[in-house]
Amino acid sequence: HGPVAVAVDATSFMSYSGGVVTSCTSEQLNHGVLLVGYNDSSKPPYWIIKNSWKL
Repeated sequence: HGPVAVAVDATSFMSYSGGVVTSCTSEQLNHGVLLVGYNDSSKPPYWIIKNSWKL
């Protein structure tokens, strides 16, 4: 299984600098990322995404 391109609302992690994002918004889809891993049996479940802002 390979990575999956997904659209997200990046508003809540525009100033992300590391660690785990634990809150998010879902008002609009405004950014694309790659979903490269996940753990749905963890507490809480999580996704691992690869991001690039192209700055």
